Amino acid sequence: YLMKKNIYSVYQRVVSVLTQYIDIETTVLQDMSYCFYEILVKRVPNGVVSNYILDNWTVGTNVKSSDPCGNFTYEKLRDEKNIIGIAGGSGITPFISLARSIFYDDKDINLTIIYGCKKEEEILYKKELDMYSYTNCKINVVYVLSDEEKTNYEHGFINEGIIRKYAYNKYSLFICGPAVMHEYLDNELPKLYLEKKYIRHEVHSTRLKLNEIKAFNIKVFQKNKVFNIKCNSNQTLLESFEANSIKSISRCRSGECGFCHSKLISGEIFIPKANDLRRKADDLFNYVHPCCSYPLSDIEIEIK
Repeated sequence: YLMKKNIYSVYQRVVSVLTQYIDIETTVLQDMSYCFYEILVKRVPNGVVSNYILDNWTVGTNVKSSDPCGNFTYEKLRDEKNIIGIAGGSGITPFISLARSIFYDDKDINLTIIYGCKKEEEILYKKELDMYSYTNCKINVVYVLSDEEKTNYEHGFINEGIIRKYAYNKYSLFICGPAVMHEYLDNELPKLYLEKKYIRHEVHSTRLKLNEIKAFNIKVFQKNKVFNIKCNSNQTLLESFEANSIKSISRCRSGECGFCHSKLISGEIFIPKANDLRRKADDLFNYVHPCCSYPLSDIEIEIK
């Protein structure tokens, strides 16, 4: 979280039960009577949670959730005073939180947001971002459009050249956006010769695209209960738990936090390289993170 005198900001990316990401950008005022969560929901075709929320939630709907958490935040002792934020699509949310911290508390940080979208109409929070950029010398916002060429906008993909154009002499780089943006930047970042400690990624879960989808038998042991369920090969184990109303502890859904840490008793799984953030001991003793584990065979697993 980002601590300030008058405002606290917390960011967490939450993933839906099956396919849809939701961004939560949270601003908590010191006066606790004004605490609120601001939720950005982007509708995605076949997105289970995004479509449900947009079609069913109304003013007054009661929602129960876990508390926001994560480590995609500015830390004075770790990060440079100058921050370059690379955002793609709804990945703008953590940088909105940081910009608010700077704007309302005059925090001693300089922030340049390089925000990539396909078209101008897809830019989120544009009025707010423009207000910060025009009225606060510590905040600069650069828009990059891949599918349109317009005056006062950069065109193409966010690359080494664009980052260098707007970068400070010394800076930390924060990146939040879709997986395809992260993959593209993996080839661009080495050209900046920036030490790894100054590069921060918001880890995303990787969706599998399979030509043939198979269904596997999953035997789940939880304390004194046993569940026998099915899980498709393009579905994570955690998603199959939730689809069958099995309550399992989880948070990040990208393999990073370790909250869903579980013992794989038998069977084979696939974990995307970007999400396999287990300790060596976990790999050695067959512990996995169901949130990013896909079945390759029938599975027996013990969960919390």
